Amino acid sequence: MFFPGLKVIFTGSSLLNILNAEADLSRRCVSYEMQGLSFREYLMFAEDIELPPFP
Repeated sequence: MFFPGLKVIFTGSSLLNILNAEADLSRRCVSYEMQGLSFREYLMFAEDIELPPFP
C-alpha cells in the first residue's frame, strides 16, 4: 500500500543507537534535534492551560 500523506515521527534513546550505528539512514530520514517541553509548555499543549512564565 502507498500512503503519500503519511508521516512517521520516532524519538527516544534508541535513536542514538541508530545515529551511531554503521547503517546509513541519511537518505531515508530527516533528523531534527528538539528540546524537551517545560511543564508549563506541556500543560499548554496537552490540557489547553496557559500560564505565564516565571523567571
